[in-house]
Amino acid sequence: MLKALRAVFALAVSLTLVGLLEAQEGRQPGRRPEGGRGFQQFSLLNRLENMRGLELTADQKEKIAELKKEYEPKLKELGEKMQSILTDEQKKARDEAMRAARQAGKRGAEARDAIAAAMKLTDEQKKQMEETRKAMSDLQKEIREKVEGLLTDKQKEVLNRPRGGRPRPGEGGGDRPQRNQPNVD
Repeated sequence: MLKALRAVFALAVSLTLVGLLEAQEGRQPGRRPEGGRGFQQFSLLNRLENMRGLELTADQKEKIAELKKEYEPKLKELGEKMQSILTDEQKKARDEAMRAARQAGKRGAEARDAIAAAMKLTDEQKKQMEETRKAMSDLQKEIREKVEGLLTDKQKEVLNRPRGGRPRPGEGGGDRPQRNQPNVD
């Protein structure tokens, strides 16, 4: 349960941070400035455009553009809903805690815990965040299924490759034995 709350909180912090940064820069949420990244950067549909080795056909690009038209407004709406759950005071406390965590060199769970403590979410807000996170996750799963339906097997391999291009543990990429696996030499 604690892991799930941490994951929800991490997603909420990420989404609210992006929206706040855009608002501070005078941009509308979801608008991508020249050379920069906006809220929708987390969308698989946008990452496809720059994914190395994917080599989409013109037909695939057209179908992905149609998916973007259909799903980006839904993603934006959920992001805005996530933002609206926090009060202005909580957003300010979150921003200050994020700065303090960064300056203190905190990362990962340690940073998330410090930020969560500073925000002091109510039980109702936690519930709303979880519901919104689940809706976002379900929507992203739906998008991924539709995208994978458009791709060849080779393109699916590229899509499922971890960022950075290195194989995931257990997927090859070296002859080092995997954890908890007997060495059969």
